[in-house]
Amino acid sequence: MTKDTDKTSNKESALEGIIDRLEETRAVIKTKDGQKVIWPIKDLPNDTGEGEAVKLVLSTDKTKTSEQEDIAKTILNEMLKTND
Repeated sequence: MTKDTDKTSNKESALEGIIDRLEETRAVIKTKDGQKVIWPIKDLPNDTGEGEAVKLVLSTDKTKTSEQEDIAKTILNEMLKTND
């Protein structure tokens, strides 16, 4: 099975930036290409502050997605059953 079709493989991507400023409950992170990302301060690592370099990581969870699809199929099949 190739990685693209493997339901248990996860894909991960990262975006690097600098914490530009902290605003009440949000951090404004500027990326190298000038984009701004708003991130909850509560979700930052401890002792992270303005000027700190950070890496934002996004990943997919194919196992969780597959489990959710299986649950949905099971529920749908139960709903479509007829009582003969």
